[in-house]
Amino acid sequence: MDYKYIESLVKLAKEKDIEAQEILVEEFKPIIYGLTKKVFAPGYEREDLISESYKILFNCIAKYDTSKHRFVAYSINAIKNNFKYILRKSTKIDDHEGLLSGDISTDLESLLKPEECPYEKKESDIIDAQLIKHVFKELNKDELELVNLVVFEEHTVREYAAFKNLNYSTAVKKKKSALDKMKIPFNEFINNTYNV
Repeated sequence: MDYKYIESLVKLAKEKDIEAQEILVEEFKPIIYGLTKKVFAPGYEREDLISESYKILFNCIAKYDTSKHRFVAYSINAIKNNFKYILRKSTKIDDHEGLLSGDISTDLESLLKPEECPYEKKESDIIDAQLIKHVFKELNKDELELVNLVVFEEHTVREYAAFKNLNYSTAVKKKKSALDKMKIPFNEFINNTYNV
C-alpha cells in the first residue's frame, strides 16, 4: 500500500470526491476482509462486520487531521477498536445463540398448537412443548416473527431488517431484546423442571 497515495486520496475524499472514496474502499478492502476473518461476535455476521468497518473507515476520513500523515494506521486502529467495542457489547449479554436447541427447527406456530400425533408422546416431547410455550409466552407478535425468521428459518438479521424496512442496528437490538426476554423464562423453566 502506497501511504502517500492513500494520504492524497484521503484529502480528496474529505472534499467529497466520490471517486477518491471508491478508490479508498478498494484499497482497504483486503485489510478489512482480513480483519473480519479473525472476529466472531455473537449477533453479527461477517457481512455485518464488513459494513461496520466501512462505516468506521468513512468516519475516519471525516475526522482525520491530514497534517498527521498516518491515515492507514489511524483507520486500522479505529476499525480494530470498533471490533473490540462490538465484542465487549455482545459479550455483556450472554451468547443467546446457544439458548435454543438446534432440534427445535419447525415453525413457531406449529410448535405452539397441540396437534394429533400418530406416535405416542415421549416425556422429552412433552417437556420440549412445555419449554417452548413457557419461553415464548413473553414475546409479542413481532418478536415471535423475528425469532422464527432468524433462529428457526435461519435468515440473517440483515434480511429481517430489509423485510421489515428497519435500520440494521435497530433489528439487531430487537433480536437481542427478544432473546433477553426468552432467557429468563428459559432459565426459570429449567430450574423448576430439573430442580437445578
